[in-house]
Amino acid sequence: MMAPSDEDVQAAERRTRDDELLTELTAPLPVEQAREAYLFWQHRLNSLPIHKRSEREEAERMTARWKDRLAKAERHHYGPGLLEQLLSALGVRRMPSLPSRRRVMLGVSLLALVVMLLLIALVVAIVVFWPQIQPIVQTLLNGQGG
Repeated sequence: MMAPSDEDVQAAERRTRDDELLTELTAPLPVEQAREAYLFWQHRLNSLPIHKRSEREEAERMTARWKDRLAKAERHHYGPGLLEQLLSALGVRRMPSLPSRRRVMLGVSLLALVVMLLLIALVVAIVVFWPQIQPIVQTLLNGQGG
């Protein structure tokens, strides 16, 4: 049996260092570090004027990226959340993604707009067709519908 050569030993040491570096680079960040970075990008996004579009887009991307990293760091540090544990117990392996606040507000705004338009259309219809509707309404209110 031959002893390993110096080149083999050096290559093994380099692989070990590389593996350690990769493990360190791919490990989740500490929660505080991820939170600080997320808060920094969120503050930057909120403080940039609207006319600085490219800088705002970068800040939006970085805010989303750091929000995801913060969630991963929290999950790694604190363990899965209650909802994630419940879904896991039910056999659901993938967390459903929740809509963003902007998308929720857009949906609520559109719903409010549709309801408002329907109410306006109802009022207009009542005003326009009041002569035809009035006898029916009087009959219903007087209780003579028989």
